[in-house]
Amino acid sequence: MRQNNRELELPTLGKLQSQDLLDAQMRQRLVLGVSTRNYEQVINSYSEKLGVSRSSVSRAFVRASQKDLDSINEGKLDNYGFVALMIDSLEVGGRTVVAALGVTAEMEKIVVGLREGNTENREVVKDLLASVQERGFRLHGERLLAVIEGAKALKKALRQVLGLRRSQKVQ
Repeated sequence: MRQNNRELELPTLGKLQSQDLLDAQMRQRLVLGVSTRNYEQVINSYSEKLGVSRSSVSRAFVRASQKDLDSINEGKLDNYGFVALMIDSLEVGGRTVVAALGVTAEMEKIVVGLREGNTENREVVKDLLASVQERGFRLHGERLLAVIEGAKALKKALRQVLGLRRSQKVQ
């Protein structure tokens, strides 16, 4: 906005632009169990901010969660040497979430990917593993310990994407 040939700062616009400051802390509080119904008890420091309502808290959580999910699914992995890969799934709200956790030679655990699907099927797991490979997943040594809960889809996807031979045992 301009007045008398100079720009004016709009307080509302400034508050909207600082909305991301709300995201990280609100996400952390929601993850720790603060529901959107009783959020007002824990956000006194944000009472001055614009749009502190249940719906804006939910939107902030979705935005922050999407950033975290993108970081997990798009982050480079070529700086690590992995000794193990654990893959499992969990049903959340009628959908299946398949997670892959890599273990480095230094015993650091890193979530290397998440995928959502209707079931724990081979295509979902193949997509997850292909993404992990494309981002630079590499072994520390000659072998990889693959820990799975036994679903045939996981075994098939591991063999197809990571190139395990039939003679190598997948457990």
